[in-house]
Amino acid sequence: MFALLEGGITADEVFAEATTPGRRSEALFVQGVMAASRGDQSEAATRWNEVVAVGPADLIEYAAARNELQRIRF
Repeated sequence: MFALLEGGITADEVFAEATTPGRRSEALFVQGVMAASRGDQSEAATRWNEVVAVGPADLIEYAAARNELQRIRF
């Protein structure tokens, strides 16, 4: 995840390693954060909606994604 944030790897490379719903949720959440930091609320909402769709409800990213979606009202 740090390499993704630093631009050292692509999202596709992260997803190749994200072999469980939890890992995929983490990757999607971080991508949402990155999109939001660029001001792309629509992309952020898309990623966070994906977290809610595929992530286990007991995962912190699931709750955080729901909170962010409520905050930006998507």
